[in-house]
Amino acid sequence: MITNEIDVLRSLRGMIEHDPIQTREEFGDLMKAVFVHGRLETRKLADDLGFNFTTVYRWIEGHNAPHASVWPRISSWISVEIDRRVTECNNLKIPENGILKHLC
Repeated sequence: MITNEIDVLRSLRGMIEHDPIQTREEFGDLMKAVFVHGRLETRKLADDLGFNFTTVYRWIEGHNAPHASVWPRISSWISVEIDRRVTECNNLKIPENGILKHLC
C-alpha cells in the first residue's frame, strides 16, 4: 500500500536528518533500509555519485562500506531521493478499482 511506503520513506528521512551516521554498522543498516524497504534505485546512486554499481550493491549487502568521510554525501543523496519518491507517491492517482499497476 502506498501509504505504508510513504511512511517508511518519511521515517527513514527523519532518521537521516536527526541521527547522522556514526558507525559502519549504522551505515549498513541505512543502506539496507533505503534500498530494500525504501525501494530506492542502486544504479541511480552509483551513477549520480560516480560509484561502481557492484560497490554500492556490496554496501547494501553489508560486505563493505565506503570511508566515513563519504557518508554525509551519500546521506544527502538519499534524503533528496526520498523527498522525490514521497512527492511521486503523493502525486499518484489511484484508479477507481483501487488497484495500481505499480507502486511508486
